[in-house]
Amino acid sequence: MCYIQRVFKTTHSFVGNFISGTASEATPCSPFPSLPEYSQDEMCNFTAINGFPWFCGRPVKRDYLNCSHFVSVTKLNLPSYLPLTEAEEKLLNMTETQRPFLIPNNITIFVVPADASNAAKVLPPPQEKCNQRSLAMTFEERNSGGFFYKGKWRPLNCELPNVDLEFLLKCLSNTMMILVGDSNGRAQYTNIIKMVPCVEKIKMTSVAWHAPLRCENNTFNISIQFYPHKLPFYGSKEESLKNEVLYSEVTILDSIPNVGKYIVYIHNFLHMVPFHLSLSEHHLKLVRQAVKRVLARNPQVIIVYQSAHSAYDRTPMNKHKMGVFLLEMQKSLLKDLGERVMFVNTWPMTVAMANSEGHPQFSEMFTDLYFGSVCQRV
Repeated sequence: MCYIQRVFKTTHSFVGNFISGTASEATPCSPFPSLPEYSQDEMCNFTAINGFPWFCGRPVKRDYLNCSHFVSVTKLNLPSYLPLTEAEEKLLNMTETQRPFLIPNNITIFVVPADASNAAKVLPPPQEKCNQRSLAMTFEERNSGGFFYKGKWRPLNCELPNVDLEFLLKCLSNTMMILVGDSNGRAQYTNIIKMVPCVEKIKMTSVAWHAPLRCENNTFNISIQFYPHKLPFYGSKEESLKNEVLYSEVTILDSIPNVGKYIVYIHNFLHMVPFHLSLSEHHLKLVRQAVKRVLARNPQVIIVYQSAHSAYDRTPMNKHKMGVFLLEMQKSLLKDLGERVMFVNTWPMTVAMANSEGHPQFSEMFTDLYFGSVCQRV
């Protein structure tokens, strides 16, 4: 994995699609200004329209195509040949069941109270409510910051309020909530519109949906919006993603006016870990500056940043193992931004649940965690 990222800078490759009225062509693309067989003057720089670094090879059909004919990107399959040793090949292709060091999960544990006359005791919840606790402290939490009890997450540092409809309507009344992210961000949007009654103005028409969504409640003046983040964003197999359906977190943050109540949720994980971590570092630094600008401009903006989560990816590339490094980078580059920025650390939950999915099936726990922390603060 490290070798592939060091040499190819990614485990996922892209091509850019250039189309005019008379010709079409696909050329390699990357967030790094280094493309095999292309010199610097043979590349199209789309950083300005993407909001983050993005480069594609210039089409060779110069009489019919130029950089202005760029319309979309398509994810390619993995490289067909890698110069690996036999041992490296085996490591790359390991599945979960083949791991010789996997701890058995068929162990039975019996918990017996010290005093047999009493029922087993549960650690009492902390006295401080999560929506009374400093949001800045969310960047300091350990990766063992809670436990599950009867299907609910219990943080060790604070007690979550009951995140029900009444609670959410008070929180989101006269508010625009904007979610920017990948399919896990879209899952949060789906969770929220199930919890808050609203009319879908832009709705999903397919299972694999990589475009904006919007739901509104006119009675309480609530608008909930989702935007897929900018490139790198790899869609479904052989799907061509048009530039206009993807949105930069920086552009969205900079578009928020000086007045009005906003909650902005940001999540960037699955589409970043296939790339060299220097890309995430650059990305997070740009997001940090945009967050600083909007916080200084509008005193009613709250930022919610959801972390990378623990997952064992069974696919050959097993890219999620880089998540632990991305988690620490997210914490360090986004902290110290004040009391209106929350770091939603989902790592402890996903470890506790032995999560193996890129898309955790208990994402509503993440929803309760950040709403229970940022809403109705005193």
